[in-house]
Amino acid sequence: MSNIIIKRTQNNHDAPLVHNILLEAFEPYRAQYTVGAFNATVVSTENMKQRIAANEFEVLIALCDNDLAGTVSIKMQDEGDLYIASMAVKPAY
Repeated sequence: MSNIIIKRTQNNHDAPLVHNILLEAFEPYRAQYTVGAFNATVVSTENMKQRIAANEFEVLIALCDNDLAGTVSIKMQDEGDLYIASMAVKPAY
């Protein structure tokens, strides 16, 4: 059985890792997106750094047997709804 760990990113050093998960997950579907939509879906490293630094979202990463497997950004909205963004899992998982 696999060991799964979910952890909150703590600093901007995780931003490139999160970007790479998004890129790897969505690259096979790039042709189905407009350029703008793909760039909005695969958040750039710089934008992810800003997201982490501003605490705009909680950016989580998933580790499977100590290998980076996925990511999600979440934010609780004023109405009590959970907003989910930038959710992706590497194709190998």
